[in-house]
Amino acid sequence: YPNPVGGGQPLFTHSMGLTEHYLIICEIPYRTIVDIDISALKDLSNFKTKFEYLGDNGELNYVTWYVVDKYTGQLKHKFISDLFVYYHFGNSYEHVDHDGNTKIIVDLVIYDSEDKTNIDAFDAGYIHSLLNPNNDDIAVDCNAKYARFILPIDEAPDAN
Repeated sequence: YPNPVGGGQPLFTHSMGLTEHYLIICEIPYRTIVDIDISALKDLSNFKTKFEYLGDNGELNYVTWYVVDKYTGQLKHKFISDLFVYYHFGNSYEHVDHDGNTKIIVDLVIYDSEDKTNIDAFDAGYIHSLLNPNNDDIAVDCNAKYARFILPIDEAPDAN
């Protein structure tokens, strides 16, 4: 799929959705900083430092959705939505409404913060955070919630 601002480095995509006919990619505006030093993988405590937010100049303060035909690999649709941070898809499926229009329903676990660029919620996934939820040194209030998005693919123009 096209990577308009990645500059040769991938944008953050940890999880994706799959329906009967489509692959759904939800791209948040963080470039993954790829280190040559493999030894850095031994200490994942600096996980968040491996991301660069690309919206500081206002050029990419949104989320891009790609709908790809899973049989041909062709990009079928592209959608833009308001900025949010997520980590995992919860569910995705195709739904035909009463008018015969196909929509893709996507459920994501998003982190609801006033600062839509805040990725501190990723700290909650570390094993020491999970094992010590009352530890004051781990000040994580990730405000995770399940959010539903509806991608109206029959009503959207092709991405081409």
